[in-house]
Amino acid sequence: MACQLMAAAVKRSRYGFSVAGMATDSARALAEILEQQPQVAAVSLHLQDGPMKGLDVLRELRAARQKTQTILVVDAPLRDVVLAAFRNGAHGIFHREKTVETFCKCLHSVAQGQVWASSAEMHYLLEALSSGPPAPAFNSRVEALLTKTELAIVRLVTEGLKNREVAQRLGITEHTVRNHLFRIFDKLGLSSRVELVIYCLSAQLQSPVVAPPAALTSPAPKKPARVGAAPPPPARGLESFGAR
Repeated sequence: MACQLMAAAVKRSRYGFSVAGMATDSARALAEILEQQPQVAAVSLHLQDGPMKGLDVLRELRAARQKTQTILVVDAPLRDVVLAAFRNGAHGIFHREKTVETFCKCLHSVAQGQVWASSAEMHYLLEALSSGPPAPAFNSRVEALLTKTELAIVRLVTEGLKNREVAQRLGITEHTVRNHLFRIFDKLGLSSRVELVIYCLSAQLQSPVVAPPAALTSPAPKKPARVGAAPPPPARGLESFGAR
């Protein structure tokens, strides 16, 4: 009933959503998403067939290389749950106590390619990247796409350094750092620092240390898309449904 009420509220929202399907257990949720292929799917952490089953749905969708953007609906943003959600391909975390309007805004933001995460959740991601065991190197795809300077910038950004600090560390200008970041976003199909951090956490990447490069000139960068602030969803009992 809660799932149906939320679906009705989403359809009435100002964003013009249509609901592609609804489910209350992990098997049915996965089947609905794979069949309907909605643009966005909101999946509850706990489903009728067991606690934490929502993470299983995210994991299966990622393994299937499903293009649907996913949002994990939680009661509280626990660190381990947040990290597991983003590692398994989630594009947002939504807390149940938030309003329906906020939930619809979350759906809309994720549908636009943005990441929905609070500052506390981003802190968890940065902490995990800086304190976790280092991987030996970037994977071959990233190494082929990025230059040594760009790899070094990625490593420093994921450590939480600002552009000015990155520039000081590498001995280049802040303007050059910005230009490199926009090139990195373009090469990896990302649009913001938040997405870059999540991408690196998901892939468990770390760049090699390189000597400070000479300052480089590059064309004016394009303005990146805004990243959603930090919100969550509705009435308790919401299970899983896809929106278009």
